[in-house]
Amino acid sequence: MALTVILFILIYVVAFVLVIVVPFILGVETDLIGGGEAKTGQDLLRIHNYLWIPLLVIVILLTIRIIQFGHRIAGPVFRMKQYLQTMKSGNFSRDFKLRQGDMLKDMEASINQFAEQMRSDFLRIKNTHSRCNKQLLALAESLKKEGKSEEAETLLTLTRDLELSLDKYKLTR
Repeated sequence: MALTVILFILIYVVAFVLVIVVPFILGVETDLIGGGEAKTGQDLLRIHNYLWIPLLVIVILLTIRIIQFGHRIAGPVFRMKQYLQTMKSGNFSRDFKLRQGDMLKDMEASINQFAEQMRSDFLRIKNTHSRCNKQLLALAESLKKEGKSEEAETLLTLTRDLELSLDKYKLTR
């Protein structure tokens, strides 16, 4: 798209030069040879006046395209930052999406693969914790029966702390 606009502007400038500027330049050379400096000055002023509108249009078109291009990059970067903040807070439940036409689409797939890997890893950790928790509860009961209630309480506290840490993560979509 950006290449198309640049090509369009280039064609417009070349056409402008061929249609408006070249005939005036040829006329100026003829007038200089024939001694018509006053007419040459008027022709140069006329060229000057004709150039302002096309140059203004070109500057406006280029400014618009530069802003659009900047948004196609800045928008995805801003969205990535927000998504990474969401992940940092423990929410892995949604995929990262970019708008159609945004740049950095290859980053979208990489971030989603990373999020999927994190979801998978945390689910495995939670499942392992669940199995370990059952064993630790049985061990704590056994320790209490043996009169080692302080060790049993330490195990139960560690288990609860780990469970609270794992519960802060949201993994399902």
